[in-house]
Amino acid sequence: MRTRSRVPHAPPWTLTGVLSLLSVSACTYELHDDQSTDGATTGAASVTSDASSGETASETASETSETGETGEDLFPWPDEDLTALVDPMIGSGGVGYGVGTINPGPTVPFSLVKVGPDTGLAGLQLSFVNCAGYSYDNTHVWGFAHNRFNGMGVPDYGALLVTPTTAMDSGKTKRGGARSLFSHDQEEAEPGYYAVTLLDTGVHAELTGGMYGAHHRYTWAQPTDDAVIVFDLGYIPAEDPSPDSHVELAADGRSLRGWTTTQGGYSKRFGGLKTYFHARLDRAADGRGVWGDDGVPQEDVDALSGGSIGAYLRFDLSEGAATVELQVGLSYISEDQAAQNLDASLPAFEFDATREQARAAWQAELARVRVLGGSAAERVKLYSSMYRAHLSPTMYSEHGGRYRGFDGEVHDDGG
Repeated sequence: MRTRSRVPHAPPWTLTGVLSLLSVSACTYELHDDQSTDGATTGAASVTSDASSGETASETASETSETGETGEDLFPWPDEDLTALVDPMIGSGGVGYGVGTINPGPTVPFSLVKVGPDTGLAGLQLSFVNCAGYSYDNTHVWGFAHNRFNGMGVPDYGALLVTPTTAMDSGKTKRGGARSLFSHDQEEAEPGYYAVTLLDTGVHAELTGGMYGAHHRYTWAQPTDDAVIVFDLGYIPAEDPSPDSHVELAADGRSLRGWTTTQGGYSKRFGGLKTYFHARLDRAADGRGVWGDDGVPQEDVDALSGGSIGAYLRFDLSEGAATVELQVGLSYISEDQAAQNLDASLPAFEFDATREQARAAWQAELARVRVLGGSAAERVKLYSSMYRAHLSPTMYSEHGGRYRGFDGEVHDDGG
C-alpha cells in the first residue's frame, strides 16, 4: 500500500500508523469514541500493513518525499469526497461502560455550537447513555439542543432544546413533552448535516451550522394552521432542569433571546454554565407565548424568568410552503454577543449554502491525511476517527476575540 503525507516535514504515514495516532488523539481531547463504538466499528477489519502490498519501506518513503522545487506534490491526489467516508453514527450507541456518547449532529471542526438530536426511551433519559443527548438505541427524538460534551461520561451541556410539533398544550411543556417517535430508516447524518423525520407529527427536521450558529429547517408533511416550535430552556440531558433561565420574545414574532444556566454532571461542580442565546426566524410567527415552572402555557406573554421555563411560537402553514427556518447563536458572554456570533456565522438564511460550507470545512480538514489502499471498512474507520478527533476541543473564544474566563470575567484572547 502506498501512502503520502500532506503534512510538511512529516514522516511517511501508513494507514496502520494513522489509525493508531487517531485512536490516541481521540482520547486526548475528551474520552472520545475509544470508550465505545457501535457494531459498525467493533466489526471492522484489521488494518493491512505496507509489507502486505509488496512494497518496501524505502520505496514507500521515496514516494512520500517526491516534491518539486517549490514544494508542489509531484503525485497529485485524485479528487475524492472524504466526507463520504465519515460515519457520524459510530460511537453514538452502546450500553454500560461501552457507551460512546457521541452526538451525530452537524458541526464544523471544533465549533462552539454543536446542534443535534436529543433522544430518549419515550419519556425517559438515562444518565449513563444520554450524556451527549443522543443514544442510537432510543426510540424518540425529544428535540434539538445546541452544545455538547461529546465523549463525556456524565450528562452535561445540551442548552436550549428546540422541537417542531403541532398543537400547543400543557403536555408539551413537560420534560420531553413534545417528543416524537423516529426511525433510523428516516434519519441521515453526514459531516455538516443531519436530518430526521419525526413520525408522530410528520415534520422533516434538517440541521446544519457554523462555528457559532445553528440553522434549522423544518418542513411539515401536510399544511396546518397550528404548526408550533417549542423552546425548552430548562432542559439538561438526563439531569434535573436548569435552576435559572430567562426568555424574551420580540413583538414582531421573528426573534427571541435569553439565557439558561446549565448544571450538568460536570458543570454543576463549578456553579454551572450560563449560556446565552439569540434566535431568529425566516418568517414571523402568528402567535407566541411562554410557560413558567407551573407548566401552564401563557399566550401573548413576551418575557419570563424562572427555572424550568420555555417559550413557543405558532405558525399558520395552511397555505404556501409548510417550512419554517430557524437560526440560533450561542454565547457565554451575553445575549448581544450571541447575536453577533450568529451574524458572523450565518449572515443569511441560506441553508443549502451553509451545509456546503460545513462540508467543505470538513473536507479541508480530512484532506490533511491522504492514503491509498486499505479496505472500504478501514478507510471509513480512518476518516471517521479523524472526524471525531476534531469534535473537540471546543472553540471558546467568540466573535471579536473575547471569552469568559474561569474567573467569571470577560477577556481578550490576544488573537
